[in-house]
Amino acid sequence: MDTKTIMNIETEKIIIRRFKADDWKDLQEIAISNENSPFAEADHTWPTGDNEIKEVCEYFAKEHQFWAVEVKGIKKVVCFINFNGIDENQNLDIGHVMNSAYFGNDYEYDALKALCNYAFLELGVLNIIAHWALADEEKLKPLYKLGMKVTEKRIANNFRPNPDGTISKFEGCTLIVTRNEWITNPAV
Repeated sequence: MDTKTIMNIETEKIIIRRFKADDWKDLQEIAISNENSPFAEADHTWPTGDNEIKEVCEYFAKEHQFWAVEVKGIKKVVCFINFNGIDENQNLDIGHVMNSAYFGNDYEYDALKALCNYAFLELGVLNIIAHWALADEEKLKPLYKLGMKVTEKRIANNFRPNPDGTISKFEGCTLIVTRNEWITNPAV
């Protein structure tokens, strides 16, 4: 996947850009928000300590699939988006984590919309897919608004064991929007 050619995408409210090493405090806030989510067990554990998050931020800054979503008015990164990869069928798996303090401002939606448009028109993907907990309405809200539809529901293991070592389960889902759907009925 060649995402090296894109530097920044701007909308009225946000700048979608590569991470910089000095974004670590904002990324730490995103990580803490994610760890405090009622759906934290459905995701990998995020480091939240200063040194660990600085290392993660430096790694994100060097790689080309990680996107920082900066709000223009406050010059703060409030969302992380990852192009998890394009498979042999030209499906792009996309993931995102939002600092919950900024829910309700459409920052995540604006960023996902711009990156989906980029993926369909510039990278030539055929479908964009996302996987997450079906009950996490806040995280799924921007995906639904993009026109993504749930195509599969499944019971999945949490990523983290319970204190007694057992593994709980959650209802997960796969959402998809196709290039054809995107081009004929683009997200508002």
